[in-house]
Amino acid sequence: TLPLVNLFMWSWNMLLQYKKQIPLAALVVKGGQPIEDFLKTKQALLVVGNEANGLPQEWIDTCEIKLTISMSKSVESLNAAVAGSLALALLAKNF
Repeated sequence: TLPLVNLFMWSWNMLLQYKKQIPLAALVVKGGQPIEDFLKTKQALLVVGNEANGLPQEWIDTCEIKLTISMSKSVESLNAAVAGSLALALLAKNF
């Protein structure tokens, strides 16, 4: 069975207030470490941006970890919901 995944829809300020010592992992289109390299971490809060604009740069800079899903060079980007789902599936299967 897959581990429990909790989903939160918080404002940025609420996230910073309640995250405690849990690291933030920003899902970015490019420039992050491959998500496969991150699989050793047991706990993090995955931060996914909106469809039109992604994450604001200030939020990305605040996140301790930046993750990118490996894609074919012919793919420009993924829909935010699809990218978040793929990231959760990739991370969850390794715990």
